[in-house]
Amino acid sequence: MLTPAETRTFFRQDSLHLTRLRQLVAQYGWPGRAEVGRTGSEALFLLLLHSDNAAVLAEFLPAVQRSVQQGQTEAKSLVYLTDRLAMRQGKPQQYGTQFQQNDQTHLLEVYSMEKPDQVDVRRYYVGLMPLTVYVRLANGQRPVR
Repeated sequence: MLTPAETRTFFRQDSLHLTRLRQLVAQYGWPGRAEVGRTGSEALFLLLLHSDNAAVLAEFLPAVQRSVQQGQTEAKSLVYLTDRLAMRQGKPQQYGTQFQQNDQTHLLEVYSMEKPDQVDVRRYYVGLMPLTVYVRLANGQRPVR
């Protein structure tokens, strides 16, 4: 657990990193594999995703979409971004990547989804595991074989 001082430092650093990411994206577009390698692109994406602010997520969405279309960023990244943005806007998600904690069981549950009966088809086409497996793993459980 972080102390209050460590938490402030953490958020201050995130804010500085996000400012620099804005500058990079404005100048070059979303930093994809060609520019920063796969690991670098994923790290920058996680920085964005964990900003957890709908306005910030929406701001970067077009750049990430272009990068995915150009083959420089994984489609999965766009899926996580659109689901997180939908959740932060109070809308149902498409792919079931975002969770909320059940207050009674303390287990993670999938946040509201659009057409949940079709979610595994959508997940399949972007390379995500079936939702039941994902939920079990998120809750520290072994997938059922």
